[in-house]
Amino acid sequence: ELAGKWGLSEKTARNWVRDDACTNVGVAAWILRSHLDETGSLSQAIAHYHSRTPFHGSTYKNKVISILQQNGLVRTTR
Repeated sequence: ELAGKWGLSEKTARNWVRDDACTNVGVAAWILRSHLDETGSLSQAIAHYHSRTPFHGSTYKNKVISILQQNGLVRTTR
């Protein structure tokens, strides 16, 4: 999909995502945002970013939220 948007071959697009940190972060943000738009939930978007399989997505989401909490980036209570 990105190769078509960028007007590149799939190999070149893949190499950019793999080898260029700015491109990699931009693509990661685009993917996360698309999941957020789809689910309306940051928590669910984080899970879907990793996997739509509930067990794998939930495990990943819990790790990410734990790291964010440990670094003071999210509140633990509302």
